[in-house]
Amino acid sequence: MGQALLQLYSNVQNANLEMQEDVYYQFRKLVYADIYAIVQDHSLTEDVIQEASMKVLANVHRVQHPAAIRSWVKQVARHAALDVLRKNKSHYIQPTESMIHMANPTSLSTEPDISIEVENKMRDSLLHQAIWELKSHYRGLLHMHYFENKSYKEMSKELHLSEQVISQRLARARNKLRQQFSKKWS
Repeated sequence: MGQALLQLYSNVQNANLEMQEDVYYQFRKLVYADIYAIVQDHSLTEDVIQEASMKVLANVHRVQHPAAIRSWVKQVARHAALDVLRKNKSHYIQPTESMIHMANPTSLSTEPDISIEVENKMRDSLLHQAIWELKSHYRGLLHMHYFENKSYKEMSKELHLSEQVISQRLARARNKLRQQFSKKWS
């Protein structure tokens, strides 16, 4: 499915008007709920969809993994929505937990999309494998910061290290995790 989407987006600029409209409406169907959950305004949602579709068409050639195009498209749309909110301070609504929960792709559709669920489970499984392959001190830092939600200050007190050292080690841990995960995901 990802490969087909990638080809479709890559070739849409050379397609006839009818095909371009079809691609746009498929794009709209894919991202409307995510964007609306963020901006909570129909007309602003339509504006964001227009802007996001242009960004997708302009940058689709950068997608390295065709299997990830669907999630990439949704991510571009969500970022476009947040950008528009930042630009239009009059429309800006501080995102709440429920808005963030609503923007979660798995909670939006009434019929679960099996391909998304499978892709998410595969990604999560590979991510957990990559985490367990890290050195224990990197794994511990990531766990403290992301799962226990500890600040750098709390971590530095607990580990008897400076906040700068914590920051540097977390950056190294994230880089190692990114490398491990990229090897597995590609």
